[in-house]
Amino acid sequence: MAFQSKSHDAPLVPRAIRQLKWAAPCTLACILGCTGTVVVEERCGRLGDRLWRIESDNSAFLGAHVGDFNGDGRRDVAVFTTFELVVNLNSGHGFDASLGRSTLGLLDATARAVAVGDTDRDGYDDLALGGTSSNPPQLYRGGPGGLDTVGLSISGERAPFSIVAEDIDCDSAKEFVFGLGPADGGLNKPPTAHTYRWDGMGMRLISGVTGVGVSSPENPPVADVGDTNGDACGDMVLIGFPTAGGGLPGSASLFVGGPNGVLPSPAWQILAAAAGDLQPFRAIGVGDVDEDGFQEFMLVVAGGKTCELQVFRGAKTSPFTVAAWTVACENDHELGRMTVGDVNGDGRPDLIHGTRLYFGRAGIPPGPFGGDPGIALPNGEVVAVTDVNADGCDDYIVTTAHELTLYGGGQP
Repeated sequence: MAFQSKSHDAPLVPRAIRQLKWAAPCTLACILGCTGTVVVEERCGRLGDRLWRIESDNSAFLGAHVGDFNGDGRRDVAVFTTFELVVNLNSGHGFDASLGRSTLGLLDATARAVAVGDTDRDGYDDLALGGTSSNPPQLYRGGPGGLDTVGLSISGERAPFSIVAEDIDCDSAKEFVFGLGPADGGLNKPPTAHTYRWDGMGMRLISGVTGVGVSSPENPPVADVGDTNGDACGDMVLIGFPTAGGGLPGSASLFVGGPNGVLPSPAWQILAAAAGDLQPFRAIGVGDVDEDGFQEFMLVVAGGKTCELQVFRGAKTSPFTVAAWTVACENDHELGRMTVGDVNGDGRPDLIHGTRLYFGRAGIPPGPFGGDPGIALPNGEVVAVTDVNADGCDDYIVTTAHELTLYGGGQP
């Protein structure tokens, strides 16, 4: 195994957590699932506490995804590199590398196509892993021992550029939506999205939609944005990029879910057709910011070195109203380094842009408000934002070339 599991403070005991008191000594075991009597002054601990770290001596970290793979109520972490996928089960006393598996030939390193969700409604999260031109995508099902060691092939499907897990058809199970490029590998082909549902034996294709523009392996073409219209079905945004010669515009198209999958025509769409238009690069769900029962989403757009965060408010029907912030960006790569989570536990979405954290404000979506410089995070790429230690604050996972670190959310 190429991994060594390390904690910041041996033996697996983090630094003292400010404003969080336990009846028992505050060990990592308590932080990750203490069942004793707890007296809490603040829900969360100190922002940036290093809870867990792993290193790889011969491969680069591509990302991490979090889910409850063995159904014990704790959040496990699936880490994937250029050589292997390792599922680290959360024992309540730390993480154990329970499963290592070579993914050469299965994982497309440029696409980073992985998603986690309970697709078969058995109480265990499952993992969908993208394939290549010669190997189909795989579904690894969760169970009492964690993920299956052998995946189920999603036959007939090509390698996705991105995958999202969302309850598209309102049945309380997660469907997997594959954001796909051209079937023949050619240029100037539109992005497509295929939705798969578990049918008791495997994953079955239930719907497919096509966007405007062309697909790109460098940026995820499909994004889960939650239930934007209040019908209890998940919706998604499909991103298309303009052709080099300007023959096709770039676009962002909102497709809403329904009992039979994603509806074939977009409910809302914007086109970046004119010269100088800001081009959509990514969509991010931000939750029900204004508490009106509809999910909002954020569109990251750019042109040259100008980037904007455009926030669209959910509604029964389009159009959506929009708020926008302009941020500095040196290159298009930075557009993929934006994610949203509730890091300080106040119920409002916070924004991570590169290595800066911006806290959300009451009643308005996240953004770099009024020149707010934000809070600096450790160098590296934030690959996951979710509450791993069940303290009410989203934690964040940061990768560098050969190291992955889990940092705790909380109060700064």
